[in-house]
Amino acid sequence: MTVEISWQQPKRVIYERFYDTVTIEELTSIQQTFFQYLREGDAPVHSIIDLAAVRSYPKSINQVRQAFVPDQTGKGGRVVIVIGSNVILRFITSMVSQIAFKDAQFTFCNSLDEAVTYLRQLDPTVTLEAVSLKQ
Repeated sequence: MTVEISWQQPKRVIYERFYDTVTIEELTSIQQTFFQYLREGDAPVHSIIDLAAVRSYPKSINQVRQAFVPDQTGKGGRVVIVIGSNVILRFITSMVSQIAFKDAQFTFCNSLDEAVTYLRQLDPTVTLEAVSLKQ
């Protein structure tokens, strides 16, 4: 599986990292794990979704849209998407985010550091200093 999910700040900030080739099946599977994290978290639960290392992804917006269901937990906070410089991926992600995160506010950042800074400025209860990547 080319996706990882973890708490970066327990019960407050979720980190999802997608890399290499991402499939529809992986998107569907990780979404269920993501919802479990939201249910376990303390609202608002913010998310950093890191797509910067994605090399191949489903190109059909309709297919990706159908793979997602909206969050029903009511605990979702800000969704920060780290996209890097891939403009096509940014476009597809923007379209899908408007559906998948329709009740959440989301923003794009160019780096993990920028994402952490954004969340810390937005919510003073976010104490995360930096995203810890698994080695």
